[in-house]
Formats: sequence, C-alpha cells, structure tokens
Amino acid sequence: MNWRRFSIADEVEKIVGSSLKQAERLRMSILKRAFEGKLVPQDPDDEPAEKLLERIKKEKRTNLKEVMLNGEKLARMV
Repeated sequence: MNWRRFSIADEVEKIVGSSLKQAERLRMSILKRAFEGKLVPQDPDDEPAEKLLERIKKEKRTNLKEVMLNGEKLARMV
C-alpha cells in the first residue's frame, strides 16, 4: 500500500515540476512580447520611446534644479 502512495507522490512531483517549467517558459514568452511591443495594439500617435525617455530625463533635471533652488532659499531663511 505504501508503494502506491510513493508512486502517486512521485507522479504529482513530476507534474508539478513540469508545470513550473511550463509557467516559466510562458512568463519569458510574455516578457519577450511585451518588450517587442506585441502584447497590445500600438498607437501610431504615441511618441517614440527615445523621445519619451529624453523628455523624462529633461523633466528630472528641471525638477532637480527646482529642488536645489528651493533648498537654497530655505537655507537662507534660517
């Protein structure tokens, strides 16, 4: 009777292992498609990623300058 339980447990372990490998392949496939821009329809009116990244960098620089200026103003008030 115990051999039957071990046999069932071994089979379940194989199925779980196989399912985990399949899930990881699916995850990688989804990530690949996401980075390729193939998960959702692309809007031709969207700006290119390069322009978006440059705009974000510019905004960060502007925000950093404002924070530094505000910090200097606060330091002078003290």
